[in-house]
Amino acid sequence: MTLARLSLPAMVLALACVAAAPPPAADEARRHFEIGLDLVQRRAFDSALAEFLRSRELYPTAAALLNAAVCLRELARAEEALDMYEELNARFGTQVSPADRRGIDTDVAALADRVGAIDVSSDPPGARVVVDGRDRGATPLAKGVRVTVGRHAVRVVAEGRAPFEADVDVEARKRSAVTAKLESVARIGTLVVSEEQGRVFEVLVDGEVVGTTPWRGTLSEGEHSVALRGEEDVGARPRTVRVAAGASVEVRPAAEVLPGELRVEPSPKEARVAIDGREVSRGAWSGKVPSGDHLVDVSAPWYEPQRLRVTVSSRAPAAIRPTLERVRRLYGEGFAGIALWPHTRASFDECVGTCLGNPGGVRVGYLLAPRLGLEAFALFGMFLPRERIRTVTAGGTADASSDYDEYANAGLAGVGASVAYRFFERTPLTVRLWAGLTSCVETTGGDGFFSDGAHHVHTAQRTYYTPLVGPEIRYGYRFARSVAMDVGLGALFYFARDVTTSPAPDGEPYSRLTMPPGPSVSQGLAWAFPLTLAIHLDAL
Repeated sequence: MTLARLSLPAMVLALACVAAAPPPAADEARRHFEIGLDLVQRRAFDSALAEFLRSRELYPTAAALLNAAVCLRELARAEEALDMYEELNARFGTQVSPADRRGIDTDVAALADRVGAIDVSSDPPGARVVVDGRDRGATPLAKGVRVTVGRHAVRVVAEGRAPFEADVDVEARKRSAVTAKLESVARIGTLVVSEEQGRVFEVLVDGEVVGTTPWRGTLSEGEHSVALRGEEDVGARPRTVRVAAGASVEVRPAAEVLPGELRVEPSPKEARVAIDGREVSRGAWSGKVPSGDHLVDVSAPWYEPQRLRVTVSSRAPAAIRPTLERVRRLYGEGFAGIALWPHTRASFDECVGTCLGNPGGVRVGYLLAPRLGLEAFALFGMFLPRERIRTVTAGGTADASSDYDEYANAGLAGVGASVAYRFFERTPLTVRLWAGLTSCVETTGGDGFFSDGAHHVHTAQRTYYTPLVGPEIRYGYRFARSVAMDVGLGALFYFARDVTTSPAPDGEPYSRLTMPPGPSVSQGLAWAFPLTLAIHLDAL
C-alpha cells in the first residue's frame, strides 16, 4: 500500500471526517493538518510530517496520527511508523471503520517485515541507551528497542563509566541481545555547564539529556559534544569539549534563536555525523540549527566520506539522507614516464641527445586499512642511457675517428612489493616505499670509423640480479569515484656490477693498432629518479 494508490488518500480523508468538529482552540491544529495534506500530495514528506506532528501536539486526531505514520513509512523510518500506528490504535481504534482497519493492518504487517528489535541490558543498570544517535531511555528497558533491519550503532553510557559501543546486525521480526558491561573509568574529569546569561536549559552531552543548567558531572577523558535545548526555538548548537583526567573544565555556551530544524539520516546507520565541523552524533541526528547554509560531514570506516551543503529555512524542516559508498579495496595502476640517471658509476658523464630513461610498469594493490595499501608491482622498459661522441686516435698511428660513439647503459626490469599511504580524497597525496628484485642488463661499447676507412666495434654486456629499493611521492586528482591520475617522483637505488669494454677491435685483425680503453661501469651503489604519470583505477 503506497500513496500512489487511491485507497490510502481516501482512507485518510475518511478519518479526517470521523473526528468530531474541533473547538475553536484547535483551529491552529486544523491549519497545520491541511498544510500537511497539501505537502503529501507534493510528496514533501519531511515537511508534511512536521505539520502532522504539530497538529497532533495541538489537538490529537486519528487523521493526524495516520498521516504522520504514512509519512514516516515513506521516509523509510519503519520503526517510528509502527510506533505511530500503535498510538493510533490505542487512542482512536474505535473510530476506525472495518474497511479502514484492513488497510492499516496490511500496512502494519508490511512494516513489521522491515523491523526487528535490540534488547539492551547493562551492568550496572541505570545507563542511558542511544541507538543510531537517538536516546532510547535508561536500562533496564521495559521492552526492546525497535529498529529497522540492518546494522545499527548502539552506545550505552553512565556517569563515571567508560562508554560501551557496539554495531549490531538486526534481522526482520527477530531480537538481538546486547549486554553492556560498563567499566569504571580511572581517568575521568569534571564538566561544568551553564548558560552564558544564567538561564535554564536542558543539557545534552554526546546527544543525551543529562540534566539542566547549571549542571556538573564526571565524564571519561577525551572529547565530548555539549549542547543546550530550551523551549521553542532557543538553544545552543553542539560544541566539542575536551575533558582531561583529574581536571575540571567549564563551558558557558550562549543560547540563541535556532529557527531551523535539520535531520540527518546517514547510510550506513552507524556513520558519524558532523555539522559545521563539529561532530554531533554516531547515527541519525536531528536538532535545531540557525537558518542558512550548513556543512554536513558524514563518515564511517571503509566508506567514502561525504560533505554536503544544506540550506535550512525557518519555514520548513530540512532533511538529508546521505548514502556513503564503500571503499573499493582492490585497485590497479599503470605508469610511465622519464628517469634521470645522475649516477651510474660510468667512466664518463657526457650525454649525446638525452640521458633520460623511459620507465614504465603496472601495480596492483589491496587496502589493508582505509588509506594503507599493500601492492605488487612489475617494472619494465626502464632504459637508462649514457653516451658520448669524441675523437679517438689509435695508438702508434695517425688513424683517427672524429665521431667515435661510446655508450654505457642499463636496462632494468623487475618485480616486487610496495607499501603506500594515501592522504586526502579529491586530490590524493600518496607516499610509497618500493622494495623488489630487478634484472639489470648493463652494456658498454664503442663504435666508429677511422681515417683509414676501418670500422672498429667493441662491446661488453653483463646481466645480473640486484635488490631495488626506494621511496616515492605522488600527487594527483580524482576525476570520478574510481578513476584518478597523478604524477610522482621516486628515487630508486640498486647495486651496479663491474662491466668493462675490451680495448681490442672486434671483427677485423688490426693488430698494428692500439685502441684506447673503452667505457666501463664500476661496481657500487647506483640510483635513478623516475618521474612518472599514472592512472589509478579502483576495482572492487
